[in-house]
Amino acid sequence: DWEQGATSNVSRGRAIRGGCVAGDEGGVYEFGISALVRYGKSEDRVIADEIRSTVKLDWNPASDFSPFSYVSVGRDRIRKLDLRANGGVGARWTFFRGARDGSKASFSLASILDYEDFRLDAGSTEAETQTALRWSAHFKFDHAFESGATFRHIMFWQPQVNRFGDYVVEMS
Repeated sequence: DWEQGATSNVSRGRAIRGGCVAGDEGGVYEFGISALVRYGKSEDRVIADEIRSTVKLDWNPASDFSPFSYVSVGRDRIRKLDLRANGGVGARWTFFRGARDGSKASFSLASILDYEDFRLDAGSTEAETQTALRWSAHFKFDHAFESGATFRHIMFWQPQVNRFGDYVVEMS
């Protein structure tokens, strides 16, 4: 399977977000490779500049419980991240599957290693690199409409193992 998409809408500016996903679904395993490019400009000022790639492997994805692993690498110039790499292993529980419409909802927990290399201003006293062991809690909901349109909601919460006040949250 191969998917791709692009969007553009920012008030009084332009943003481009595109990506693609390639993988094998429906067997004993599910392997996927994805890429994301995000760039935005408003009033001649760059407001988004990110590139990210992910490789994932799910074992027995049609089961209610399935183990998985992934690795993700990217950079985000707005956040001054020259490199962010993370990867981990975990298990997913698919607790709802719609009988007719292809809807499904899942929750997963994983242990991940997160590495960040920052681009610092001259004279900065902050650490240039950070490595953290994190937990990852992930909720995902997919719904397919009769028209063929699909809806997907994903939410991550990734606190550090030893400091829950240091966390990453992402929703899409």
